[in-house]
Amino acid sequence: MSTWTFTELTDLARQAPDTFQTVGKEKLLNATRVFVTREFAQIRQLHDAGESGKNVLQRLSQCADAVVCGAASFVRSALDDPGAFSRRTALCAVGGYGRMELSPFSDVDLLLLAEGDTESDPEIATFNQRIVPMLWDLGYQVSISTMNVETALQQAMDNPEVLTTLYQARLLLGDSDLFARMHLLLADVPDTVKQACMDYIRRREIAEDMEPGFRELFAAEPDIKESPGGLRDHHTAIWLLLLAQGPVSLEGLERIGHISAEELLNFTESINFIWRLRNEMHFHAG
Repeated sequence: MSTWTFTELTDLARQAPDTFQTVGKEKLLNATRVFVTREFAQIRQLHDAGESGKNVLQRLSQCADAVVCGAASFVRSALDDPGAFSRRTALCAVGGYGRMELSPFSDVDLLLLAEGDTESDPEIATFNQRIVPMLWDLGYQVSISTMNVETALQQAMDNPEVLTTLYQARLLLGDSDLFARMHLLLADVPDTVKQACMDYIRRREIAEDMEPGFRELFAAEPDIKESPGGLRDHHTAIWLLLLAQGPVSLEGLERIGHISAEELLNFTESINFIWRLRNEMHFHAG
């Protein structure tokens, strides 16, 4: 076929990898760029028409999901045994992307979980070396970490930031059992580790411990992510909730009576305002 769409190429890479290898890199990148440009333009139109901040973030995350999974399929197709690689790895979204909160032009943070010694695995090295430049070529600022479940658990035990990040990881592609095993082990970390993580997160409540530029609640030029009342406080609340209650949504808290319907509505309206403001800043600044 002389002209391929991104969706057709993704299907071809998964179903007929040998045929896919004849397509050529330039056709592949061009088809993907057309997809990304069209999706991004549609999302920008929704934002300009007044779409909620949350919906815009979700649409941007869904677009990135399609591109990342497509790129992973393109790269896997060139490996000796794409099926075997898929069965022993799990590609995950982490950070804001993992929470489905991807702002325009924000970083796309990825985690590749794998079995065994990930540092000396040649296929993992090949996968990482190819997928990152491809996503950069498509305009995404991307980073990828690679570890096995045991390493992930150990890092989570030692570092509160890793623990909260892995708690909110989201499976994109690969072995769901491997991903589920990581979450099962994370759910069983000792209470002392959870308490240390809570203490670390609660330091945001001590103004003197914050970066000087972020301390002032009524600063003339607030940082809408890091200043008091900004996005980071929202994240802090969610992280504390995860540690105390396990995976539960704000809607779930309202259903079991921890917050009122009015409090849920006020919070939702407030966080949507911040998200819309941040999206506008990203769209404006590029």
